[in-house]
Amino acid sequence: MSKTSPASLQMILSLLIFTLPFHGNSQTTTDPEQAILLKLKQHWSNPPSIKHWNSTSTHCTWPEITCSGGSVTGLSLRDKNLTETIPPFICDLQNLTLLHLQNNNISGPFPTVLYNCSKLQKLDLSSNKFVGPIPGDIHRLSSLQDLNLAYNKFTGHIPASIGQLSELGTLQMAYNEFAPSIIPSTFMQLKKLKILWMSMANLVGEIPETIENLTVLELLDLSANQLSGNIPSGVFLLKNLTILHLHRNQLLGVIPR
Repeated sequence: MSKTSPASLQMILSLLIFTLPFHGNSQTTTDPEQAILLKLKQHWSNPPSIKHWNSTSTHCTWPEITCSGGSVTGLSLRDKNLTETIPPFICDLQNLTLLHLQNNNISGPFPTVLYNCSKLQKLDLSSNKFVGPIPGDIHRLSSLQDLNLAYNKFTGHIPASIGQLSELGTLQMAYNEFAPSIIPSTFMQLKKLKILWMSMANLVGEIPETIENLTVLELLDLSANQLSGNIPSGVFLLKNLTILHLHRNQLLGVIPR
């Protein structure tokens, strides 16, 4: 058997040392946020609609993903036929500000796991199959600017704590199965509210006189409820109001000049 010279041994060792780091790097091809997204895809049973989510492409190029500074800030999954719940690890996307999941088949209670998404500003869960009450501590989503819960099967009373979401500009809760509820007076504290859509929400009682405090309101839809009493004159003093729907209620009196 021939002997290997010291020079040959040194060359072999050098080649091994040089190639080992490259072998190690080939095993980690995704960054942490991409790994979270791929885990989400798996949690949602690998829907064909997002089959392009894979480790061979950059996640910031996927059409459902919005990135800023290389970090995920938006996740828009409309019409993806999702049926599984929203998992807690979605909030590991620490810069997530937008989550749109409208028009899927997600069921279960309101996803309080989102309380850990501290930067969440825009949340659209409309047109799903969510059930049960909206939790009384929903104000923990303190950065929310847009909230759309329309077209679900939420029940129970409408929580007054929504009025503590001081940054809210859009509030859509129409077409749910709430218990007969008055419009919470705390809603009149939402100074940035431009859109209030609560059609078919089983509202009872009178429209609060203090609605005139919503000075930037542009759209008000309280139609198809059981509201009674007079239309507050303050409604017609809202200078930015361009769309008003109050039909299919039990309102009385005349429309003031």
